[in-house]
Amino acid sequence: MNNRLSHTLCTLLASGMLLLISTCMQAQGLRHSVCVVYPEFSQEDSVLLTQYALILAREGRTAEARQMTGRAHGSFGSGALIDSCVMTNWHVIRYARTARLVFHLHERTITLEHCPIISASADMDLAAIAMPKGYEELVPLPLSEQPAAEDEDIVAAGFPGLQNKPSWQMTRGSVSNAYLTLPDEKRTFIQHTAAIDPGSSGGPLLHKKDGKYEVLGLNTLKAFTRDRVGIAVPVNNIKTFMTSLDTPDTTDLAMIESIQGEIDKYNAKKKAELSKPGIERELRDDWVISITEDYMFSYNEHVLSLNADFYSSLYMLAGVTLSAPLTPRTGFVGGFRFGGFVPVRLNEHNFLVPQISVAAQMGLYFPKNGPLIMTPIRAGVDYRYEFEKTTLVLGVDYVFRPTGSMGDTGVFSFRHGISAHIGIAL
Repeated sequence: MNNRLSHTLCTLLASGMLLLISTCMQAQGLRHSVCVVYPEFSQEDSVLLTQYALILAREGRTAEARQMTGRAHGSFGSGALIDSCVMTNWHVIRYARTARLVFHLHERTITLEHCPIISASADMDLAAIAMPKGYEELVPLPLSEQPAAEDEDIVAAGFPGLQNKPSWQMTRGSVSNAYLTLPDEKRTFIQHTAAIDPGSSGGPLLHKKDGKYEVLGLNTLKAFTRDRVGIAVPVNNIKTFMTSLDTPDTTDLAMIESIQGEIDKYNAKKKAELSKPGIERELRDDWVISITEDYMFSYNEHVLSLNADFYSSLYMLAGVTLSAPLTPRTGFVGGFRFGGFVPVRLNEHNFLVPQISVAAQMGLYFPKNGPLIMTPIRAGVDYRYEFEKTTLVLGVDYVFRPTGSMGDTGVFSFRHGISAHIGIAL
């Protein structure tokens, strides 16, 4: 009898302790189970990501370019502690091999650096990050035994961005579609009404069973074109992924090496394109500073000018001119120049740039001519050679220069001649 009583008391005590531990764990809240996930990149990897972002932008893939730039400068997502690892989305840690995990508890912050990503699946959009031992206050979340049911109450937890920093967020809603299918996707998702935002990716979607939170899925997408539409990877997919952790798949973690291959491929393609003659869409440099000498046939007149011209990607040029005559007369002329051009690429470094322009100039000549008004029209061609950091510009133009003098002579004349210039592009 005493043995039975002793056994009963031990059983009740053990049950009570388990209940107490469970209650304490539940009382600690989801902050002990949900963390911020920062993919870690070396300086060389960040440079590589930035280079690839520039290539994507040049190809018009602006959304991808912004994402790549964000990764290079420090992106983040959310993660859920399940068993002995943190589960998150593959797109959160894409291109990384390690991650920094930050648990923002009420009483303190736990930061775990250089945690290895042990497995990842681009198809399932899931990844597992190894957790170091020795953090007993962190509480793993159990996976739900049952899949999501439509109209059941759910909670979404995570760290979406607020002023570019992760901020704890816990929102409530319901399952609006337990078997959502998306275009070009063979698997199903959970659609729900709990609010999620950028940075919530990888955070858990939960429901309560017997007063305890269980994981129904991991939030992965938000429909920005509709109100209150969050999308999560369902728990069954998480279970399938976690069964393979004993033989982890790191194939999708090798993508950082593929970026170098994409950059090399793009550079080779670009070099091949540049080696062929054709119309160039945009010159490498915009501003050209040049010194020009005009020789007017009829009057045996030399005019030296300093020019600053801006060449735009719309085949338009505009700039300023400032000149001084190299004749017995002295003075100056200044004004604005505008026109158009069509750059012709000869090969990677050599260009011909036919152009035509008109200028509106005013100035003074001494001692007799007084104020002048000129509208020189230029038509010619530039030769440009691109060095690594600058561009040499040589050119020749035909110049037709109507000139009006408001001095004592009151002469209006038409001058014409040739012009040569040399400059550099900045």
